[in-house]
Amino acid sequence: MSAPAPTPRLRTRPASSGFPACWLVSPPRRGSKGPATSEICPASATPNPEPPMPKTFPSKTTESRMLTVEQVADITQTCSRWIREQIKAGHLHAHRFGRLVRIAPEDLEVFIKMHRR
Repeated sequence: MSAPAPTPRLRTRPASSGFPACWLVSPPRRGSKGPATSEICPASATPNPEPPMPKTFPSKTTESRMLTVEQVADITQTCSRWIREQIKAGHLHAHRFGRLVRIAPEDLEVFIKMHRR
């Protein structure tokens, strides 16, 4: 007599979480044929899943790339410390991503035009 195939363990999530009420914790062992996930959790058996969202990121052309402080210093032929001082004073607009500081090329153009004599 062979032992029956082990049934996968199920856990439930609260209904307010927005997820299906069940999800598979441990898959069947390698080589054994357990029930399909759709048999265990009917919510996972969607016939037509939603198509993926299209990417709306800007194209990777030179005009749309953000510049680092060092790149702006090279373009303006100044030191990066002076660029950081201008950002801190609010004369040059910058975007902060955590510790990273990036300058949009459009903002650099405005900054250069403002300092033209």
